[in-house]
Amino acid sequence: MKNVDNKLFSRNETAELLNLSVRKIDSLRSTGELTCIKAGNRTLFHKADIDAYIQKNRGTPQTQYDSKRLLKDIGWGLVPVGITAIASLLFRE
Repeated sequence: MKNVDNKLFSRNETAELLNLSVRKIDSLRSTGELTCIKAGNRTLFHKADIDAYIQKNRGTPQTQYDSKRLLKDIGWGLVPVGITAIASLLFRE
């Protein structure tokens, strides 16, 4: 069995591993959130860098959920006042 710890992953493979789009992978790379290796015209990602990204973004509490996104996700659209208050009530611990 191959050791994947030293494997380099393509943009498509990285997107599949993280369950993200290739466009999002490119965005994470351009902001420096996900480190890459350039090999000629190829962009590759080391397994350790992918794991570091996962670890950094693991376990974000739901109380930090973006309240505007929350309201959009639950179908409320734009609510003029009290968005944060509503979100905090929904995600009380």
